[in-house]
Amino acid sequence: QRFKKVDALINNKGLVQTALKEVNLIYTLAQQEKQEAQLIKALFYKLALQNHTQEAASQKTIEQLEKELPSFKAPAKNIVNSLLADLYLAYYNNKRYELYNRSETTNYIKKDISTWSRGDFHKRIAVLYAASLKETALLQQTKVASFEPLLIKGNMRHLRPTLFDLLAHRALNYYRSGEE
Repeated sequence: QRFKKVDALINNKGLVQTALKEVNLIYTLAQQEKQEAQLIKALFYKLALQNHTQEAASQKTIEQLEKELPSFKAPAKNIVNSLLADLYLAYYNNKRYELYNRSETTNYIKKDISTWSRGDFHKRIAVLYAASLKETALLQQTKVASFEPLLIKGNMRHLRPTLFDLLAHRALNYYRSGEE
């Protein structure tokens, strides 16, 4: 219900700052009530709304999510790892033309992703997808329905009934691309 209000603020009125305040409230409530699915959804809404108001937003989004990642516990952490891998991949794809001529660096602390090479991105993406599949037994016992607020409704839910199925499929899509 609260997310419908946020969507209305964004889509109908263009009130990004007001929507961000509402999302921050949802985020706080989700933390207090330990509703992991709502927490992740609020976090991604928050990051998306901040993208509208900041320069270098995609890089800041990744940095902020990297900071938030340790606060999550499995299986929510597995989901965030997978989503973070997607953000890195999207950033890489948006900057691909700049990266092809960039050489690999060694003995260099690579905190700023704007200085990374293609290899650096693919290493991080692979690590995140692998981390998203850790604790396999827990993921195989967790029904995707428990994370319903994060899912886009579709008619193929029976093909990926557990969180492991869903996250493995997401990782497989990356590895099938031949990018790494």
